[in-house]
Amino acid sequence: LASLGEELSHSPTWVPQLVINFITPSVINKHLRETEAKLARLSDETLLNYPAMVDPSKMMAMELLANLFELVCFIGEYAKLPIILSKMIQITLKHGMGPLSPLAFVQYG
Repeated sequence: LASLGEELSHSPTWVPQLVINFITPSVINKHLRETEAKLARLSDETLLNYPAMVDPSKMMAMELLANLFELVCFIGEYAKLPIILSKMIQITLKHGMGPLSPLAFVQYG
């Protein structure tokens, strides 16, 4: 994700990005608050008419996050799911609706 310009958290450089153990409740809460604040400013109509995501690196980041979502579900780390969904929504709000954006919105609630 870092090579695509996206990070889940500021972790030490020696910690692999896909290691989910560095995702603490405080990091999750921070991301959720940021996402809620951004979504609160937008109406449903605005989201329905959001521009399309065109940056291939952001689409790839969304795909990696969707795959990470599945992995986290598979290993039973359900408490870590909100940060993944939050990040997907934040990418969508910044770079447009992509093919995987609806997954994030549906799962986020």
